[in-house]
Amino acid sequence: GKDREYLITELIQIGGDAQKSALDRNRAWANFHFRLVEVAMMLLLPLLALALAIPPKRSTSALGVFLSIVMVVTYHKINEYAEGVGGMGIVDPVIALWLPFLLFAALILWVYHIIAHVPGGQPIGALEVFATKAGKWTKRLFR
Repeated sequence: GKDREYLITELIQIGGDAQKSALDRNRAWANFHFRLVEVAMMLLLPLLALALAIPPKRSTSALGVFLSIVMVVTYHKINEYAEGVGGMGIVDPVIALWLPFLLFAALILWVYHIIAHVPGGQPIGALEVFATKAGKWTKRLFR
């Protein structure tokens, strides 16, 4: 029925079937590309985890862990929205799903490059300083 989840091969078949409605074809292609970008992102998650799990020097903050959770959830929500927009035919599913992937992948590769190849590089160092100052300001506010 309509509520079941299709296999990848079934999505390709539906997406290429000219006898299906344009809406069904768009939804099939959008779901197909949604699945591909979700799996492709899983390959980059270890790099993100490594880059954000290492705190700046002399810091005990878990800001990187928090930031990584926010980034991954936000990216997933963007993908869900892009799948919907692509499924309705408003934007081509390839563009709607792969453009955010490429941007997020570039960000992940950049933060990994900073932590791995720049001596003393801390991709979240500025955020750490901001979080520390905001914490001190909040403490002073409630004294």
